[in-house]
Amino acid sequence: MRHQQVAEGSAHRTERGLKKSPRNPRPGSQGRILGVQIENIESDLVMQILSKGKAMTDKSTKPPSNALRVEAWRNLPSNKEPARYEITHEDGSTDQITLAKGNRIILDALIAQPVFCASPVRISDRVCVLRHEYGVPITKEMYDNDADTDRARFGVYFLDGNVRRIEEAA
Repeated sequence: MRHQQVAEGSAHRTERGLKKSPRNPRPGSQGRILGVQIENIESDLVMQILSKGKAMTDKSTKPPSNALRVEAWRNLPSNKEPARYEITHEDGSTDQITLAKGNRIILDALIAQPVFCASPVRISDRVCVLRHEYGVPITKEMYDNDADTDRARFGVYFLDGNVRRIEEAA
């Protein structure tokens, strides 16, 4: 069986495909993260990146007191009819979108107040559609120790821009 070196210390190619080589760091070698040399790991941010794969920022230790905890659809606005919204971006440009049904309900809730991420009505599915298909600027802030649900980590969705309803029916 022939072996071809792909990258030093990372993997080699065999007739059956790519095979990972065991990691054996040399004594005194220093870590590399995404091709960047790391010498001293003392920063909380670097430790967070190493442990979770990405950095999450916490604005405070507790979510806003007006954050909506959704237990059922009845906790959300009830109007499902089509409505037009205007999104004003940071550069001043605007977009207009038309939403109805579940997407409208979730956006109306976010316009009124922040919304807890975890929910039996699958808010995150609608938030994903609003972000990626309609360009609505929604962010998620992470917090620790939810006393009401005993979760170690939880998130709250926020509108991160200027979004307003401009027409009731489209």
